[in-house]
Amino acid sequence: MPVALVTPLEDPFGLFEPAIFDDPYPIYHMLRHADPVHWCAPIQSWLLTRYDDANSVLSDRRFASAARRAVATNRMPLELRQRMTPIDDFISEWLMNMDPPKHLQRRVPLNKLFAKPAVDRIAGEIQRVADQLINRMLRAGGGDFIEDFAQPLPVAVIAAMVGIPPEDHASLFTWFSRMTAYFELGASRPETLDGMTTTIAEMSDYFDALLDLRRRSPEDDVLTRLLALEEPPFGREWTRATLALLLFAGHESTRATIGNGMLALLTRPDAMKRLRKDPCLLDRAIEEMLRFDGPFMRLDRVASGDVDMRGQQITSGDRVVLILGAANRDPARFPQPDVFDIDRANIDHLAFGHGEHFCLGARLARMELAIGFEALLRQLPLPRLTGEVVWRRHFNHRGLRRMPLTFGSYMIH
Repeated sequence: MPVALVTPLEDPFGLFEPAIFDDPYPIYHMLRHADPVHWCAPIQSWLLTRYDDANSVLSDRRFASAARRAVATNRMPLELRQRMTPIDDFISEWLMNMDPPKHLQRRVPLNKLFAKPAVDRIAGEIQRVADQLINRMLRAGGGDFIEDFAQPLPVAVIAAMVGIPPEDHASLFTWFSRMTAYFELGASRPETLDGMTTTIAEMSDYFDALLDLRRRSPEDDVLTRLLALEEPPFGREWTRATLALLLFAGHESTRATIGNGMLALLTRPDAMKRLRKDPCLLDRAIEEMLRFDGPFMRLDRVASGDVDMRGQQITSGDRVVLILGAANRDPARFPQPDVFDIDRANIDHLAFGHGEHFCLGARLARMELAIGFEALLRQLPLPRLTGEVVWRRHFNHRGLRRMPLTFGSYMIH
């Protein structure tokens, strides 16, 4: 819902104020303390902000995923719903929009694509790309960290795993830009709706051409493995949608976490200094980055039956929004939640979700973050901000659009 259409009376906590994009956490703390199961009239949804509640819903089959799109689109005018049909048909094949037993049936073969052996095989490529990007930044003496490192690293890695040739990465960036605009603005602007529809058509044609090539010349990549699954119930529509999901989601969360994590270190030089001296602390620091300022702020579900939660009656068909950003800073679960603590013992955050829908690419994301930050800490001499960072304007995803940096120029190899 556009921020301008929400009145203060409808939004007593400021959930739709522009300030929430820059720093949502004070608002989340206020909401969690005052009304942890909050009915939000502007979006006709329940908002849950406590860790235990969010964690419980994520593993409770009474809260469904497949009905989410219908709940959202049924409130739209008929003409708009009809224009959105190709988009809804496409993303209905994404794992996060499925429920059991279909979800499990589709997920099991995909689990193998991101199992430890498959992810370990890509480690060398992650290191190669990270070193290459850092060398470019050093030679330039600075730049936009998001554009120069946080975005191209995960795009190059997931593209390599899938089997997208480097010369086609520019097309990926174009498609990702349109998809991001659609998920940020939804159908509220005709250009974003048209852009998403065009992207689906272009990607589908592109994937078909690559899959036909793999049918003639198989390779050791995700394209070839998905092609081998193409028999009922796995049709070409599912293959196209799954490739789009793996590529888009496979870079989006890592891009955001690299940027958010780097900002946390830049504004806490003592933590950066400790990590430079003792890289063994890095794994725990990455988990703290994911908890402290993770890539996903909100996930939604639809109640498939009546549920009582903290005295509030959630009825069948109600939309329930889990505010993961609030849950991951719940003081009942994480003492001093607003402190970025690389020694924090409890790393049981919800940045990658929980339960059946736990993030398929979590292992890959963690490896990219570990290798990427190790290379940055080892090679970048005293990076510092040279201007204001710019946050993306998205209620569900948390990430930087721009981060201007400068640094020295040694250690080029």
